[in-house]
Amino acid sequence: AFRVAVTELRRRVTESLDELGMYAEVQDSYELYPTERLSVKIFCRPAESRGLPSGLDPDDSLYAMTAVRLALSDLSSAPAKEELISAAKLALISEFKSELAKPEELINAALMRYSAGKDLVSDYRSKIEAVKASDVQELLSAITEGVKVELVYY
Repeated sequence: AFRVAVTELRRRVTESLDELGMYAEVQDSYELYPTERLSVKIFCRPAESRGLPSGLDPDDSLYAMTAVRLALSDLSSAPAKEELISAAKLALISEFKSELAKPEELINAALMRYSAGKDLVSDYRSKIEAVKASDVQELLSAITEGVKVELVYY
């Protein structure tokens, strides 16, 4: 559910920055050690002026921060759309399939399974397909409330 939620977060933040001549890089990570932790980092950067429509210049980073906060607030109040969640799940299934074709990723998945009890290989497709809109909405709400995720602005 976390990776699906991050996909929706990425889409909404990107939309909010378009009008400002800025773009977002959203990074997510899942850490097992020393404790299980999910983290999301959002980096806002000005787009190249030559790639923007005439008359649009990248805005100040303060406006970008406000736009990101508004997008996060909207995420917690507006339910995630089922068609977007379905598309995100399909993309994630494809990503898992290609990642697990790499020997080093398969070894990492085996290490997680046998040393930390996190099985990311067996039946990943049905586990991803089982993610519900309510699961995604719960994570998005947690992100916006700062309950489970810390937001750091540079």
